[in-house]
Amino acid sequence: MARRSRREARDTGPVRTESLDYLPGRRMDVYGEPVTSAVLLWHGRGADERVLLTDVARRVAAAGAFVMVPDWDSAVPDGGRAELLASWELAQRLADERLGRPDRLVLAGWSRGGRCAVSMALAGLVPSRRAVCLASSYRTPDPVTGVGPSRLAEEATPGRTLEVWLAHGTLDDVVPASGARTFHALLRAHGHRAHLEEAETDHAGIVGCAYDERLGASFPSASPRAVLGSSLAVAVLRRSAWL
Repeated sequence: MARRSRREARDTGPVRTESLDYLPGRRMDVYGEPVTSAVLLWHGRGADERVLLTDVARRVAAAGAFVMVPDWDSAVPDGGRAELLASWELAQRLADERLGRPDRLVLAGWSRGGRCAVSMALAGLVPSRRAVCLASSYRTPDPVTGVGPSRLAEEATPGRTLEVWLAHGTLDDVVPASGARTFHALLRAHGHRAHLEEAETDHAGIVGCAYDERLGASFPSASPRAVLGSSLAVAVLRRSAWL
């Protein structure tokens, strides 16, 4: 069983939340009760930014999903591969123990985390055939497969169909939305069920955040762009999780 961190299970309003260690000193927040499905949601390339996804995770959990959000660090020598895989292993175990349906676990992520989620699904490394990517690029190799979503889509095994949800901000100047449109078309061309939704928000706004150039970091925001972006992210994640 997963070892509880010092931040024990706690109540955060209508959604039950707890924090577990998926590796020594590496934490994963778990939102909600296992009802119909589970979601593993990875943050982007910044180290230990699970707090940025708190609002989105709680809102998806409130709709009936069991949502897990781990910290990870893309700046370590392996690009975060070991941490991503370890958090995935714990998520699978929790989905099996608490939900009884590891096949109802959806892999999702924002930016670099989303690229890893889609790549793992395309590579056949996960039992579920559903994945969600929020504002990512698709031709860049990911740390788990070492390849990247576009190449994996092109080389996918015939007959293995995925359902993939893409969400992107039309104002994203970090990763242009044109890349998501191209990848969406590529997935469809190779027989996958792909969905693309866009909102008038930017790269951080898609998860309800804003980027501070002075600090070089993102933070939760209540700006119109952030509200619009997070609403799209929540809607897409809910649909992917059968909600």
